[in-house]
Amino acid sequence: MTTIENDDRKQYAVLYAQSGYGADGDPTWGAAAEIQVRRNRRKVNNFSTEESPHGIVSTMRVNAEIAIGSKVWFGRLADLPDSFDAGTLYEVIDYSETPDIKDRYYTRRVTLRRML
Repeated sequence: MTTIENDDRKQYAVLYAQSGYGADGDPTWGAAAEIQVRRNRRKVNNFSTEESPHGIVSTMRVNAEIAIGSKVWFGRLADLPDSFDAGTLYEVIDYSETPDIKDRYYTRRVTLRRML
């Protein structure tokens, strides 16, 4: 029997986890890793600080902590393209976790913003 963290994650995503910052101050990412997720899509009208619209926001359920600033591509690792088309790569902008009533299992959710 699967646990609460794993029972509804039937989709796949490729995660480039943010691992820190380089000597020049730019973020660095780890190697691509395939993870199982549950993706939910929604549309919002919000604007970044540069006033460029980011109208597509997704949320996904995961089973581990994911750093804010990490990159996500939806699909299998075997199908990963050499270069990404505009709008197919997402950035993690929020992470939250909610424990069950006995504080044994966690529902982990990340919010994603489409990278233009």
